Amino acid sequence: MKRLWLAFAVVLIFSFSILGWVGTRIYQEAPPLPDQVVATVGLMQTWASVDKGYWYARSPEFMHTDVMQTLRWMRVPGDSVFALGAVALVWFVAGLKTGHSLKR
Repeated sequence: MKRLWLAFAVVLIFSFSILGWVGTRIYQEAPPLPDQVVATVGLMQTWASVDKGYWYARSPEFMHTDVMQTLRWMRVPGDSVFALGAVALVWFVAGLKTGHSLKR
């Protein structure tokens, strides 16, 4: 069990180190300078529902605009990483239940 926690800590530290290094390099080479501030999907839907009604905020005319399509596709990498983490957690807990994660 101790080896698993040690391996988990090493992977975690290594992953965040790479993430920090890549983020620093990207920021140093090309700092983010947005031309405009674009809100998230939920905020844009909220604004549209207050301004024009709930039916419009859920309609295909609103959901299939270029901005909404871009924002939805920008979520895919983060959602994929989150889903993989959830699967890994379920796998680990199932291993604890069956004894697979406790084997040395």
